[in-house]
Amino acid sequence: MAIGLARIVRRTKAVLLPVGNQKWPVARRHFNRARWHLFRWQLIQAYAEINRSLGAVYRHGAAHRLHAYLLELLGEEEVAREAAIEAYRNDPLNPKSFQLLKKHNLETEIEIGLSMLHNLLRERRWHKTSTLNAIESLKLLERSEDALALIAEARLKGVFKNDEEWAKHHGDALLRLRRFDEALNYLDDDLKRGECLFELGRFDEAEQKISGALAELPEDRPRGFHTLLHMLLFARGAYRDAFLEARHRHFNRALRDDIKASRYVHTIPPLVKAPAPVVIADYGIGDEIRFASVYPDLIRKVDGLSFTCEPRLKTLFERSFPRASFIPVRRWREEMLIRDPKSREGVTNQRLALYLSREALDQVESSGAFTSIFDVLAELRQTLGSFSHRASYLKADKTLVGAWRQTVKQMGEKGRPNVALSWRSILRSSARNCHYLRTDDLHSLAEVDATFWLFQTGLEESEIEKVKGILPTAKVIPDLDLLDDFEGQAAFLTCMDCVIAPCNTAAELAGALGVNTLMFGRTHGATIRLLPGGQDMWHQSMRGVLGDPIEDKATLIANLVNELRHSLK
Repeated sequence: MAIGLARIVRRTKAVLLPVGNQKWPVARRHFNRARWHLFRWQLIQAYAEINRSLGAVYRHGAAHRLHAYLLELLGEEEVAREAAIEAYRNDPLNPKSFQLLKKHNLETEIEIGLSMLHNLLRERRWHKTSTLNAIESLKLLERSEDALALIAEARLKGVFKNDEEWAKHHGDALLRLRRFDEALNYLDDDLKRGECLFELGRFDEAEQKISGALAELPEDRPRGFHTLLHMLLFARGAYRDAFLEARHRHFNRALRDDIKASRYVHTIPPLVKAPAPVVIADYGIGDEIRFASVYPDLIRKVDGLSFTCEPRLKTLFERSFPRASFIPVRRWREEMLIRDPKSREGVTNQRLALYLSREALDQVESSGAFTSIFDVLAELRQTLGSFSHRASYLKADKTLVGAWRQTVKQMGEKGRPNVALSWRSILRSSARNCHYLRTDDLHSLAEVDATFWLFQTGLEESEIEKVKGILPTAKVIPDLDLLDDFEGQAAFLTCMDCVIAPCNTAAELAGALGVNTLMFGRTHGATIRLLPGGQDMWHQSMRGVLGDPIEDKATLIANLVNELRHSLK
């Protein structure tokens, strides 16, 4: 199919030209049909319709973006990359065009596009929609300082109809810059005011604002899952309500409405009575590892239970929970390129395709009852006392553990403790960096007499050399795939005296294995899972480490050094 689709793309670019307005109704009709087919996961039909739409009107930015996405779903990554560039060319101010470039890691094209923003706005005489799109593009690309400057310039150009409209955009840029106190002076949207209050640690006020705003939404329009409300409910100990918030997700509605002969249930008793019951895992790998802490409780109650799982965790879970079965499904993240698109052939709905392969969907459809992990959490983790008191619940492979003990012994130094070190997510951006540390922040760890093993996914050679210059005892772990080999990771972590990590997959895996773990955080979101003494409520072997004030790196690092020394004693 790759050659055929590539020819279509080249031919389309060669012969299709902008045409008059009379063609727009035809283009929109084909575009809407493409979306309809996509929702029903009829990809070939959707692809044919989107080409007809572009054939009617080529300069249709939304159609180009959908064209690129469909190529990606059809497994044509290189052609999808070309289509993403073409989507930008036809709609160069739209934030969704930049979002598509970002998804394909087209950094050069992004920089060129950003350098052209002002020229394009001048050409369009500061047209309001174009200007607002440019502002949103800058925010999306985490250039909020530039967005603030553009907002000020747009105000002078008379783009905003009044000061209230200007304040809305100005306040949102301040929010993205994490200048929460200032943002509160400008924002009128209670959901965004609630976000500011949450980040300032004013949880009660934040919950009041967010709950009030959600209550005012139309009842006939699904509002979706609100992550901050979930966290706020969790913070005040309303754990069941926090997990029930997930029932507002589009995915939960898909489980109810889009699965043939749906036997979706919210509680455990129907699972007990049903043949071949299934629990569907979702969210990221770290979340799946953390939520697996309820699997022993559930397995005791329900016979013949199957769980969907990340394929890279399957053997680890099968060893740890031998009475359950596991259905491997690679979940998709919308901001990342699709991996293994062929696994979704035969899926019947776009909302299901993010979480279920055809194989998994077959088992769900044939089960006597199925539910989601969040529904189970609402049943099993209703109070603080219901959280697990197990020291660990995942079991590493004993043979691999023995091999890694030998490697650590040979490469390490006698008498010096071994510490696995992770300091950021694999995804790097200014928005995510507010949770993590940079390599320059690691200097103080050199004061601790320990061997530091670099347990950081996505390390580049230059970053490795920099860390080695900062931490003289730092070691690169030989022949361990820190992205895909979770069996090897689990075995290696079991050999460590301590693990340092932010709230990422490394921390969750170490905690689930019962390894002594220090999980650091730099936002108020990191506090909601900690008990008053600093122990993590999900993992007995994990402690939280924070700064004072919470975003302050200097005190965070100092506290991390002190906690590490204490734990190694």
